[in-house]
Amino acid sequence: MKQKRVGRPLAAKLDRLKILRSALALCAKSGVEAMTLRALARALAVDPMAIYHYFPDRTALLAAALAHAYRDLAGNYKPTGDATQDTIRLLGNYCTISGKYVELMIYLMGKRDYTLLPIETFNKHLLEAITHQCPDADEATFVRDMLIDYTHGYVIASRHFTGAEAKKNEAAYEWAVHRILGDGT
Repeated sequence: MKQKRVGRPLAAKLDRLKILRSALALCAKSGVEAMTLRALARALAVDPMAIYHYFPDRTALLAAALAHAYRDLAGNYKPTGDATQDTIRLLGNYCTISGKYVELMIYLMGKRDYTLLPIETFNKHLLEAITHQCPDADEATFVRDMLIDYTHGYVIASRHFTGAEAKKNEAAYEWAVHRILGDGT
């Protein structure tokens, strides 16, 4: 019979990144409401109290999961000078990330007073791109909000597309963005 070693295990069983990845996977599989600290602990095969070492509560964990999921949203964005293409590129990044984490996107949509640095940076860049196509700041803000709402609907609907439908609807989505921006393409 092998004797147990005294003290902590050599390799840590749990870390912040492992918790975040598991939380994102659980949200994607079962939804945000089902992502409780107990359910997450079961998925990680740890005691629920172990998670509290890294996150004080579920709200802090969800905030960190959102920040992790959207961390590359604006990425290395640099404006190209073509406002329409910049807008489409930014929205494409948003679609890609939100498509992976639809349940978290829906959760985030319900948090109107919520600030998240990657989302704030994305909104700033998107508004700057749109501003070049609008006569004033109020219209640019309205167009940005309309594009974001349209994009949310598209991402939610895209969960049900077949492969062929995805390609066709991606082209239709981009066409609609052009129309909303008023460039007539």
